[in-house]
Amino acid sequence: MLILIGEESSRILIQNRRAMSRHISYNEDNCEVDIEGQKIMGWILDEFCDVCKSKLVYYEKYDAKFCPQCNEWKEIGCGDINCEYCRQRPPKPLI
Repeated sequence: MLILIGEESSRILIQNRRAMSRHISYNEDNCEVDIEGQKIMGWILDEFCDVCKSKLVYYEKYDAKFCPQCNEWKEIGCGDINCEYCRQRPPKPLI
């Protein structure tokens, strides 16, 4: 196990995530984002991930923002057990 601490660890983490960069495209006609062949309804935002600095994506099905490079949600669920969006949200946005 490798443990990195401080500014140097952040720099290395960002470099490693960029090395694993995913190809992302957006079809404006049908509001579909293609992330290496996985198509989702949503759009690319003008907001950036605080970890890897990539643009965030809005995932319409779950009404939530996520980073496609880190494969992490950037918003926590609302906490309502009856919420149709949060209740179905998987642990990671991409398969």
